[in-house]
Amino acid sequence: MEKIERYFKSNLTGDITLSRLCAEMNYSKVYLCRIFKKLKSTTPIDYFIQLKMEKANSLFREYPAMSIKDVADSLGFNDVYYFSKVFKRVTGLTPSASREQARAANAN
Repeated sequence: MEKIERYFKSNLTGDITLSRLCAEMNYSKVYLCRIFKKLKSTTPIDYFIQLKMEKANSLFREYPAMSIKDVADSLGFNDVYYFSKVFKRVTGLTPSASREQARAANAN
């Protein structure tokens, strides 16, 4: 599991497919998904997306002036609309709302 997490964290700017992950880890899709779901209570790809959204929130806190497009680009999203949709689904906030919260927190 640690190897998979390291792989995810070192590839946050890219796009990882289940097939590529399985090839990198040398596991079958069925085995990897079953073990991952058992240990993390989520799928490998959903976990990877969650890590990307956590990084996006971190970027909003560190660089509140950074545009949403630049954050999306830095995480491998070519489509800002799609990034915003995924961000809201995962975090419950829009990227702009999250950035505003970061700006308010930095102002205090």
